[in-house]
Amino acid sequence: MFVMFTEDQVIYPRETAHFQSLDENGTVMKLDDSDFYKKDYIGLKALNEAGKITFTSLPGDHLEFTTKDITETFIPFLLK
Repeated sequence: MFVMFTEDQVIYPRETAHFQSLDENGTVMKLDDSDFYKKDYIGLKALNEAGKITFTSLPGDHLEFTTKDITETFIPFLLK
C-alpha cells in the first residue's frame, strides 16, 4: 500500500508517495506516463498490473493518521 497524505508538507510533491514525479514544467505526471514506470525499473509496473498495489490517500499532514485510519485502512489491508 502506498499512502499519500493530502496535506503533506514534508514530501514535495506529495504525489511522490504514489511514485508520481514532476515533468520538466513542474507539473505532477501520472505514474504510468513516467519512464520510471514504463521501463519498470524496480518492478512497480508489474506489481501494479498484477493488482498487488493499493494507492491510498488520507487527509492530513505527513504521517498524521488517526486510530480510525489504522482500524479502517491499514489493518484491513494487512489482513488481505
